[in-house]
Amino acid sequence: MKKLSLRQQVAMGLSATSLLSLLAVGLPQTVQAEEVVSDEAIEVETSDTTEETIVNEESIETTDDAGEEAPVVEKEEEAQTPVGAMPKPLPGTGENEQPDESMSSDIAEVPTDDKEASTPEEAEKNIALEDDKVYMTEPKEMVEHVTVGDVDTDHLTWTLNGKPIEEINNYEMETGDFTGSPFLTVNTERRGNDLVVKVNTDLLFGEDLSLREPNNIRRTYRHYIGDYDLIGTNADKSLVLTKRLTIRPYANYHSYEELMTGIKKITEREHNNRYVATESYGKSAQGRPLLYSVVAKDKESIDRYLNEAMPIMMTQPEDIQKLLDNGKFDYKIPLLFHNTHADEQPGVDIVYGLFDAFANREVVTYQTTTADGKPKTVTLNIPELLDRFIFLFSFAENPDGVVDNTRVLANGLDPNRDTGYQTNPETQAVAGLLTNGTHSH
Repeated sequence: MKKLSLRQQVAMGLSATSLLSLLAVGLPQTVQAEEVVSDEAIEVETSDTTEETIVNEESIETTDDAGEEAPVVEKEEEAQTPVGAMPKPLPGTGENEQPDESMSSDIAEVPTDDKEASTPEEAEKNIALEDDKVYMTEPKEMVEHVTVGDVDTDHLTWTLNGKPIEEINNYEMETGDFTGSPFLTVNTERRGNDLVVKVNTDLLFGEDLSLREPNNIRRTYRHYIGDYDLIGTNADKSLVLTKRLTIRPYANYHSYEELMTGIKKITEREHNNRYVATESYGKSAQGRPLLYSVVAKDKESIDRYLNEAMPIMMTQPEDIQKLLDNGKFDYKIPLLFHNTHADEQPGVDIVYGLFDAFANREVVTYQTTTADGKPKTVTLNIPELLDRFIFLFSFAENPDGVVDNTRVLANGLDPNRDTGYQTNPETQAVAGLLTNGTHSH
C-alpha cells in the first residue's frame, strides 16, 4: 500500500464531502429562517460552565511574506443598476436599509402622500388579508375568501409598497433590468357578499441566484429582501384590502444575523447521543468571529484524535502508516464542510443545513442517481457515521463578505487568491484550522 502524507490523508478525507454535500438537496431545516431573526449578530461567548459553546477571543494578526511577491488585489464588482420597476422593502425590514447610490434612483420609494396611498382610516371597510412569505426562486399562488358586503369591487386597483403592480416585472438577465414578465398578478371573483382574491407571484430573478453573466444578480437580489404591503383599493376608496408579503430568496436563506443566532440555538440544544460544540478559530479583518461547529460521537473521540492520532501523524507518518496497514490503529476521520466565497449564499446555507441535520437527526435520506443514471434513494444513519467520522462545519471564511454581500475580503482580495500567501487573517485562520484538525475542542 502506498504511503500517504498527512496532507494527502486530509485531502482524501475531505473528498468525501462532495458525496455528503448531496444531503443539502431537500434537507428540511429544523431551525427555519423566521425562527432565528435577530436585530443584532449574536456572538458565541466563552463559557467556563459548558463544553458546548467555546470561543477564542484572540484575533489573528495579518502578516506579509516579504520573500514573495504579494498577491494581486482584485476589484470587486459594483452592485448592478437595474432599470426601475421593483419597489424597495418597507423601512426597517430589508437587509440593505441604505442601498448603494448607484441603485437608489431606480428603486421606487414608498409613498407617504395621502393622495397616493389610502390609509385604513379613509376606508369604510379596511380588511387585512393573511400575511404570506414569497420566495424569489419559486412561483406561488395565494387564494383567500373575504366578506366585503355590498361595496363595489368591480374596479379594484392594486399597488405594492405604493407602486402599481402593472409596473412591476421580473428581472431580465440579458438586459440587467426589470423588464420581464409580470412579477405579481391579482385576480378577484365576486360571490355574493364575498370576494375571492387570488394573488400570484412569479420568479423575480429566476431559479438560480448564483448567476454572474451577463449580469451579476448576486449583487442585486438582496436589495429586495424584506416586507411589502400589497394594497387593493376600490374606485370610491370605501374598501381597502391589505396583504403583507415577506419576500425572501428561498426557504432556507439566512442573513448573517440569522446564521449566528441559528448556530447558537443548535449548539445549545440538548444532544443525548452525540457531542456538539461551536468555536471561533479566528476573526475577520472587521472583527467578526470565524465560527465552526463540530459534531462527534463524544468528546473522547476528539481528544483521542488530537492527543494520539495527530501527534503520530505529524512526527512519525511512516510508523502510523504501518499501523494502519496492519489494522492496528483506528481513529475517526475529520470531515470539513466549508464555504469560501461569501456571495455564494447557497453554500453558506448548505453548510448550516448539514450542521443542523447532523447535530439533531438520526437519519438523513436524499435522492441521487446510480452510475448509469437510475434514480436511487440513500439513507444515512448519523450515529453510525459518527462511529467513523468527526464532522466539522465552517460556515463562512469571509463573514464580512456575508454582511456586505461581496465575493472578496474587506481589502478587495479574493480569498482563493490568498490561499498560498495567507496575507489576511481569514486565510491564515483557515490554514490553521486545517492544520490543527479539530482545533482546541
